[in-house]
Amino acid sequence: MNDNHVHAPRHESLAAPSGHAGQPEPRPPHGKAAHGAHDNSGGHDRHAGHSVAMFRNRFWISLALTIPTIVWGHMLARLTGNPPPAVPGSHWVAPVFGTAVFFYGGWVFLQGAARELKNRLPGMMTLISLAITVAFVISAAVTLGITACGLRRFSSGPAPRCAPYPESRTPG
Repeated sequence: MNDNHVHAPRHESLAAPSGHAGQPEPRPPHGKAAHGAHDNSGGHDRHAGHSVAMFRNRFWISLALTIPTIVWGHMLARLTGNPPPAVPGSHWVAPVFGTAVFFYGGWVFLQGAARELKNRLPGMMTLISLAITVAFVISAAVTLGITACGLRRFSSGPAPRCAPYPESRTPG
């Protein structure tokens, strides 16, 4: 193999001490084995029980539970102009299935966040848990009729207009 390329001068000044024919010494492996001396996990793997298969299964089951949530939710009906199929108790389909998706699909993230916060080391599990929890709480609030201005409505009519002061609201 013909190696005719030229290295910039800055590379030679930064090179590690030569080992073989002007080549830098190989670096020690950087991975789990290399961290044995300063591993503070106490023999506990933070990702114990987290396998690709577990995440894949939770994904597919959560996806299946999401389909009724979308079909009987209000957004698809508004988007398409077609109401969802009428079945007894259909107003409970979206909230019940949505709650199942949150807890079944999100439980591993919620547990991971609790562990991270307990260790005072928030990370990706905390971030994901925060996102799914905020989305779930806001969705539940809307489903229960709590509007952005904190008013509760029990009718199927339009949401009340939010006014800065209660006395400035018009009745009705």
